[in-house]
Amino acid sequence: MRLDLVWIIYRTNSQHAQEESLCCYKALGKLGVEVFLAKSGLSENPFPKLFSTNKRMPDLVVVLGGDGTVLGAARHLAIHNVPILSFNIGGNLGFLTHDGRLLNSEDLWIRIKDDRFAIEKRMMLQGHINLLTPIEDEKELGKSNQDKII
Repeated sequence: MRLDLVWIIYRTNSQHAQEESLCCYKALGKLGVEVFLAKSGLSENPFPKLFSTNKRMPDLVVVLGGDGTVLGAARHLAIHNVPILSFNIGGNLGFLTHDGRLLNSEDLWIRIKDDRFAIEKRMMLQGHINLLTPIEDEKELGKSNQDKII
């Protein structure tokens, strides 16, 4: 895989994710890869700035966080067909991420650069909720309209 440009997105408010992002930054830098670091969370969306400051899409995006951080990245990157490599660092769940201990593998970045990996394609679903009648009380949404929404 060509690794000229990599974005590392790490979970906001996670010291562990920030430390791991710096380790990845250094390891990739030793291989001559240009790397951008950015925080992502409920109150921080790094993608508008990353898209506006970079003239080209990255070859790979590394996401360090939980499933929420990965889904946030995928929401912005799916239309650009950018591969995402995600690790559960500082996250709560890990259904969509790899075990963070894999980052300690000495040959991780070399294996990626030498195309010794498999890409797993995933689907993205998009949903909308259309309410036929306005709901005055949000508590009632969970009670009376639950079956209608599902």
